[in-house]
Amino acid sequence: FNNPPIPFVNQVVAAMNAVYSGSCDVVLAYHSVYRGPSNSRSAARDLFRVSGGFGANQPPPVPDSVAGAVGYTAWAARYLHEFPKARREDLGYVAINDRSNAARNPAAVMREPITMQDYLDARMIRWPLSILDMDIPIDGADAFVITTAERARDLPHRPVLIHAATVGQIAKSDEDQQPSLRCHGQHVVVKALREKSDFWIDDIDVYFPYDGFTIITLNWIENSGWCGPGEAGAWIEDNWDEAGGRIMIGGRVPVNPHGGSLSEGGTQGSGHIREAVHQLQGRAGDRQVAGAERALVTPGGFFFNAQGLTLRADA
Repeated sequence: FNNPPIPFVNQVVAAMNAVYSGSCDVVLAYHSVYRGPSNSRSAARDLFRVSGGFGANQPPPVPDSVAGAVGYTAWAARYLHEFPKARREDLGYVAINDRSNAARNPAAVMREPITMQDYLDARMIRWPLSILDMDIPIDGADAFVITTAERARDLPHRPVLIHAATVGQIAKSDEDQQPSLRCHGQHVVVKALREKSDFWIDDIDVYFPYDGFTIITLNWIENSGWCGPGEAGAWIEDNWDEAGGRIMIGGRVPVNPHGGSLSEGGTQGSGHIREAVHQLQGRAGDRQVAGAERALVTPGGFFFNAQGLTLRADA
């Protein structure tokens, strides 16, 4: 049993270590999410969820703080302040990319295309983040079978190997205790993952930066080495496929082809990992990246939940 805070790489690492150490032969690792009345209007109208089910015994709301969603609005504002060339449109590209990709995903809950004007006109929640900057609450679940490479080769689908995995945090890893945009959990993850992995961004075929909030994606892009601090917007524009309304790195590598948390739905990293596995198995349908062999997955945000995986298809 392993149940630390989200996202899902915690469970993948525990399963991987259990199999590698010989503690077990096979792990069924699963993650489920459930819309609570605090984060979904439709759930708040559901009498079961409000009175008899999830949330029935929750304490009243705490005073406002720089934590959770509020923390990311604060860091997004800090980002725009520190990097004068950065714009809200840079965040908008992340939302548009996810929605364009979700159109090819029948499981996505938000599939209607959006334009930059749609993004700029969207209802503001707390500046600078609007409703389109925040992931979609859903009811959903993912499950994975994790076993040895040898046993996986006898199973029906092409095995996907955990090439490297890591979780990372800095001291005082809370939303309101980060030293700066240049020192948080993502930096720890990128350093550790690069040291463990034989391949990095120049060798991948599909990229999965976390997008629970659009500002998280901009930071993963910069901290993973695609560009420098404050340059993610310009980098996206350089890699923007105008016809498709999406990011295509070098004209070849898609970013969150399933629609990510912003459009497929907020599964706290398990959806990103599932899509990576399907891409490397050649089972992604209309979204399939031709010849996909390697993927980089970086779930989580700045704090205790920054995590990373490099995955590769078995030869």
